[in-house]
Amino acid sequence: MGQALMILGGARPADVMPLLAELDEDELLALLPPLAEVGGRLVPELLARLEAPGRALRQAATILLGLARDRRAIDPLTARLGAESSVVWIDVARALGNFGPRVVGPLCALLRGAAGEAKEALGLRVSRAFAELVISDGDAPGGAGRLAIENLLEVADPSVSSAARRALATLADVRGEARGQAVAAGAEDREIRRFAARAYEAITTPELDADGDFEVVGED
Repeated sequence: MGQALMILGGARPADVMPLLAELDEDELLALLPPLAEVGGRLVPELLARLEAPGRALRQAATILLGLARDRRAIDPLTARLGAESSVVWIDVARALGNFGPRVVGPLCALLRGAAGEAKEALGLRVSRAFAELVISDGDAPGGAGRLAIENLLEVADPSVSSAARRALATLADVRGEARGQAVAAGAEDREIRRFAARAYEAITTPELDADGDFEVVGED
């Protein structure tokens, strides 16, 4: 941990990346604030961690990329939205939403490229990314984010229009989850959502201990 902090404070912060896989979750959370400070300089390295075997590292990389808002991350995050096997996909959707209306095209292309049952499941994920986009933009009437999604309501592809409609209908639920009022089906999913909440807290209020409690409502 100390070595990682020294590297991040030096001239070659990317050298810290091989060390991240060796950290436990608490250590990784503690390292997120300095990682976020130099996140724009670590985009290629963070992109490579989107497919890391360790779930916490994939999740941390996703969150950091969403906060960095570097255009290079849009296509890899869009692909990850469909490929992620855990509920880390929710963090991918939130990361994409941070990029604003520019992600609408890639998300629509992802959805149009799916077929059968996969398309239905992907539609739920794309709708979540659409909702995150609206919320990230402030959800103001006439705002660019809301207008971008409302414009999709009348497109010819029913999978896209349905995703847009669902996004607008679930804005309150998505906002509630961001405040820690998440509903997760099982213990593993709740732990993943707890990690996300602690990660954002560590980055936005780094003076606080990342071990703060985060209650996720749900049944085992």
